[in-house]
Amino acid sequence: MPRSALTIDVLTKQASEHLRVAEAELALLRQERVVAELLSTGEPTVEGVAHLAELRRAVERAKRRNGDV
Repeated sequence: MPRSALTIDVLTKQASEHLRVAEAELALLRQERVVAELLSTGEPTVEGVAHLAELRRAVERAKRRNGDV
């Protein structure tokens, strides 16, 4: 495989990883908005808060894998 093809493969993999992190961060922001809305209405949020905490951990793991943290 030519060197340029290897470089493209590496860059594609890195871009893919960064895209996954960005998508996870977007999901986290959306979940934070939902939890904030639930809190403002006084509805039960135990499951929502637990789910949000898991999403945050997933984003942090993805960032560490990518060296973003």
